[in-house]
Amino acid sequence: MVSNIKEWSALALVATFTALHVTSIGIFAKGFLLTRVELPDVSPCALPDGFDSNSGSPGCWSRPRFEKVVVVIVDALRFDFLVSDGSPGDMMHVGRFPKLLALHEAAGDASVLLRFRADPPTTTMQRVKAMLTGGLPTFLDVGKSFSASAISEDNLLYQVKQNGGKLAFVGDDTWDQLCPDLFDISLPYPSFNVRDLDTVDNGVWENLLPLVKNRTQDWDFLIGHYLGVDHAGHAFGVQTPEMLKKLQQMDDQISEVVEEMTKLAGPNDPHQKTLLLVLGDHGQTLHGDHGGGTKEEVDSGLLAFDLGSMVKQGGSGNTVPDEPGFCSEIADMDQLDFSATLALMLGVPIPYGSVGKVFEPLWGISSSASEDELLQALRVNAHQVHHYLNAYSNIANVNLARLRQLQDKYKEIRDMETSASVEDYVSFLELSAAFAREQWTQFEPVSMVLGLAILGVTLFLQGYIATSVGPKVQSWTFLDGSLLVMCAFHGIALLSNSYIMAEGRITGFWIGTATLLLIRDCLSSKHTIPKTNGGSRRNGNPSAKDSRVEQPSHRPWSTIFCGVLVLGLNVAMEKIGFIDRTGTNPFDKTTQHPGGDTGGWVEITLSHGAIVAIPSILTFREALRGSTSNKVGSIGILSRMSKLALWLEFSCLSAWWLLRDGGVPKEISLGTVVGLSNSGIWGSIFDLPLRLLIPRVIYTLSGSSLVAVLVGRRLSREKFDDPFDFLELFRSIIGCLLAPLLLVSERTGLLVGCLAVLQMGCFFELLKGTIVSPHYLAGMLSLFGMQAFFFTGHFCEFSGLQYNSGFVGFDEFEFFISGCLLALNTFGPQIIVMLATPIGMVGSAARRELVGRKARDDSSQQHISVKNLGSDTRMAVVVLIGIRTYFTFVSMLSAAIQRRHLLVWAIFAPKFVFEVCFLLVLDAGALLLILLLGN
Repeated sequence: MVSNIKEWSALALVATFTALHVTSIGIFAKGFLLTRVELPDVSPCALPDGFDSNSGSPGCWSRPRFEKVVVVIVDALRFDFLVSDGSPGDMMHVGRFPKLLALHEAAGDASVLLRFRADPPTTTMQRVKAMLTGGLPTFLDVGKSFSASAISEDNLLYQVKQNGGKLAFVGDDTWDQLCPDLFDISLPYPSFNVRDLDTVDNGVWENLLPLVKNRTQDWDFLIGHYLGVDHAGHAFGVQTPEMLKKLQQMDDQISEVVEEMTKLAGPNDPHQKTLLLVLGDHGQTLHGDHGGGTKEEVDSGLLAFDLGSMVKQGGSGNTVPDEPGFCSEIADMDQLDFSATLALMLGVPIPYGSVGKVFEPLWGISSSASEDELLQALRVNAHQVHHYLNAYSNIANVNLARLRQLQDKYKEIRDMETSASVEDYVSFLELSAAFAREQWTQFEPVSMVLGLAILGVTLFLQGYIATSVGPKVQSWTFLDGSLLVMCAFHGIALLSNSYIMAEGRITGFWIGTATLLLIRDCLSSKHTIPKTNGGSRRNGNPSAKDSRVEQPSHRPWSTIFCGVLVLGLNVAMEKIGFIDRTGTNPFDKTTQHPGGDTGGWVEITLSHGAIVAIPSILTFREALRGSTSNKVGSIGILSRMSKLALWLEFSCLSAWWLLRDGGVPKEISLGTVVGLSNSGIWGSIFDLPLRLLIPRVIYTLSGSSLVAVLVGRRLSREKFDDPFDFLELFRSIIGCLLAPLLLVSERTGLLVGCLAVLQMGCFFELLKGTIVSPHYLAGMLSLFGMQAFFFTGHFCEFSGLQYNSGFVGFDEFEFFISGCLLALNTFGPQIIVMLATPIGMVGSAARRELVGRKARDDSSQQHISVKNLGSDTRMAVVVLIGIRTYFTFVSMLSAAIQRRHLLVWAIFAPKFVFEVCFLLVLDAGALLLILLLGN
């Protein structure tokens, strides 16, 4: 049996495990996180084969009742932004479109107001795609919301284009990504800088009104997509002055669009047969979040205006009501029905993959609509859905019993021929939509089982190595066994959705329990070590004054003090930053993230104290041991260089917070501060605002110091000959990575980070009072990593991501940079706990080494064997990865078992995604640590 894990064997092990992790996760994801099977078929203009039509309509499937359509989208338009539901105590945001509602009321039957209901997930890309295709979104599309991919199936815009229509759009660039090369006029604006409330909206306003007023009308389908309301919600929330200002702007501008178009809707005017739609793609919570399935998020509004009919009825007046708009009876329209209804109103085929129905209240807006035409439209609609579901069942597994029921229902209606009513067709179409919602995502059980099997084998190999390879110090202790039970129970409990929602609070409980057991073990420890009366331990030189007096290695008061600190800091961090999801609605994403730009004087004082405290703790000179490195070789140089970078980074971090808390103008630059104006090569640096320059300096210092240390360790053949050189180097490296992590974590993260550093320092002190195995250390570090994730305001749902971190140091959204900063904010603590492994091993290794020598009556050396220390650290790394592999395996198993559960996409699937990210980040951290350890 191998007695220790050497560098290259550890590197090969971790690299192999990483490859197995990626392979198993990829195979499982292929079977679980599938998008809907998209058929390449396109609906032809000719009526479906075997379908008898008596309408003689000039259009493809129906008589076109409108020649042009204008769709004005207000992103994240809550329904109550438009009207009040009449409940007492309406909030300040309710009924903020008085001018638009006045136009609607004056238009009479030429206008209709609908509650526009989306399917979750409620993010823009999925909603736009659903409205165009008539299909349903899938889980994987959530990730694509940050970079929309082109629609590859039949859709409403493609049908309009194929049948001679011209397309134009202005606003959110999501449309340009979804429909590339499809628009005749394309005016996109970047959509992901949530702090920018005006750029997109101003661009829409500058172009939309000239386009609708242009009598040449070089478009047939025009889209204007406003984003300011969505961004105001993300940045400030719904009940804020910024949101009210934005809603008033939308009311003014859209009302003017309606009025100007109405002026051009008379006989022989361009908009005589134009349909104007004002709608929201989804809603938002009071805190500005969306993505889930709560009523606030799925309910938006749709206002439709038949401009020609408005002119005929004389309904172009604009009398603003004194009270917010109020409507008690409003029909609910599914977004699923949008493409089918609008397609037949324009006389073009319904997209091939649509499962929506022609919605009667919107269809009937035109005075020229007749009951016979509605019935004919529903007949064509029902045939199209029936044909699509049959085609879909030929390439994907569906519930054949349910499908046969739908087929029998359709055959029954067709046999009725002219006696079939509107209600019969609507009933069939609603049953078909319900069937599609149940069957849309097709899982692949074979891929899921194979992925689970590969990861299970990997977990078994990791367990075998953890129990069979390593230094023979002692058999497993009570501490090892208790922590094993905790981790095992925690993993099994991930099969429960209630446990997943309470995971953060339970993690704090596990840490508290494990700490109490560690204190008990330290106080009951019978191990003794030689007492040293003076002398120096540097470079392994024994003191001439060693005595053979036995004494406890850790005094009781020191153990109790450190233990109480660990427990108290655990509670303090939970109070500061933890978001408790226990017992809440899994679909509710309204939880406010802790932290922010401002704070009271207590928070401000504590945060600035934390900036000074963290580097002081990390570089503190252990007076009793004299641990400051005197080495002049590469290790000493790298240690001092890292320590210098650490202090420079935290000095910049302190300056950055002083700028924010001191009320300094946001645009003040370095050139302004030093009184220089440089237009040469340094001009961009001197002119860059300090709020952007300082974060970039911190990122540069952190990255360059880490690269320098890594390259230096690989090029140098020098070995560690003293464990405290070990400590100094890794403390400095951790500090260099902590600075950017704290920078992107806001004030809450800064305070929690300081407490976490102090807590881990006290925990490492406790380890000096007993002998623990690498397995125990790995288990505790795994708990500390989860604690840092949950207690900084995160949770395992996409609404738990702190998106503002992607803009620290940058005003514009940069996909790679913003993504890296968001990943650092979310998963950075996992890298920190991995790099802390060598620090944790030193204290316990010192005690184990000295106790072993005492047992051998050997007092020839006083320093710790660095060889064993490196081997123990590598073992701890392997075990730490194994623990996270176990959690990932259970999350995968849970997602597979619960794949038809009501909460699968709200709870189990996000948990699986986060566990995968935790595991892969730890794999990367392990490779980095092993390379830094060297020989």
